Amino acid sequence: MPQLLIAFAAVLCATATVVWGRATIGRREVSRRLSKMQIDPDLWRLAEADYRRDLHATFRSAITAVVLATFAIVGLSTLPALLASMLGIPAAITVLRQRNMIEI
Repeated sequence: MPQLLIAFAAVLCATATVVWGRATIGRREVSRRLSKMQIDPDLWRLAEADYRRDLHATFRSAITAVVLATFAIVGLSTLPALLASMLGIPAAITVLRQRNMIEI
């Protein structure tokens, strides 16, 4: 049972990786588009910071998914499994709120 909980958290993190990855691609396109335009440098810096933030979230979700999948395969006792599966909570929030992410 604990391995099932960890596996579910790993799937949530993998799904969050896809959601953040899509957002990252969109932010990169906006940043590239703005870098080619004659605009205020602060606007470009803001777009670049958004891109880097989404890229960081993508890698964090991917690494968490791999770690949790490894824990599910190796097997943990109940308490460490419950603690490890808590890493899936931010991923669950991302997946549930993906419709609210701005598509540019």
